[in-house]
Amino acid sequence: MTVRAILRAALLAGGLVLATVTAAAAADDADVAFWQSIDRSKASELKAYVETFPKGKFVKLAKVRLKELEQPAPAAPPAPPLPAAISGPVRVLNTGNLVVGNKTVALFGVIGLGAPYDVQFDRYIQDQGGAATCQPKDNGKWVCTTDAGYDVAQAALLNGQARAAPDAPPDYLEQQDQAKAKHVGIWQADTLAGGPSQGQKPNGGGRHRHGTSGGS
Repeated sequence: MTVRAILRAALLAGGLVLATVTAAAAADDADVAFWQSIDRSKASELKAYVETFPKGKFVKLAKVRLKELEQPAPAAPPAPPLPAAISGPVRVLNTGNLVVGNKTVALFGVIGLGAPYDVQFDRYIQDQGGAATCQPKDNGKWVCTTDAGYDVAQAALLNGQARAAPDAPPDYLEQQDQAKAKHVGIWQADTLAGGPSQGQKPNGGGRHRHGTSGGS
C-alpha cells in the first residue's frame, strides 16, 4: 500500500470516529433536553421519556418516580365521631350560647345577642322547664330542644332575639322572616340602642312550638 493510500485510509477512519462522536453527543443532548422539558409529576410524560430513551441517562430515575406516582394514595383518615348528646338544666350566656349541664354549647344556625335579649331568651327557656337536650352537628355547633321538643334556636329567631347565621337552614330563615314581618325583638321599628320597647313579651309570653307562634 502506498503512503498516499495509507493516509487516505487514516483520514477516512478519523472521519468515521468523529461522525460517531458527534452523533453520540447529539443523542446525549436530545436525552437531556427531553428530560428537562417534561413534567416529572405526570406519569404519562415520564413514560414517554422511557419509551423514547430506553437507555437514557435518566431512565432509572424516571422508573423510580413512576413507581411512586402509581402507588395508590393513602386512604383518608376516618372523621372523628361526633360527641354524644347532652341533657341538663340550661343557663343562658347569650342567645347563641348556653351552658347545658356543665358543658358550654354554641347553637347551630344563629348569631347570639346579649342584653336585653338574653334575659328574654332565658325567660322563654325557663317557661319551657329550664332544661334542654342538645344534639351535635358536624360543624361543632349544637341543636338544642326543650323537653317538649321545641328548638330553642328557632324560638330565638322567631322572637327576634337572635340573627340567622350564614349556615342557617331554610326553616330557620323562615322564623327570622316572620320576626321581621311582625317587627318583634331586634326587628322592631322603634328599636333604640338595640332594645325593644318596655313591657313587650316576645312571642306572646315566650312560648313556641317547632317555630310557630303561641297564643297572644
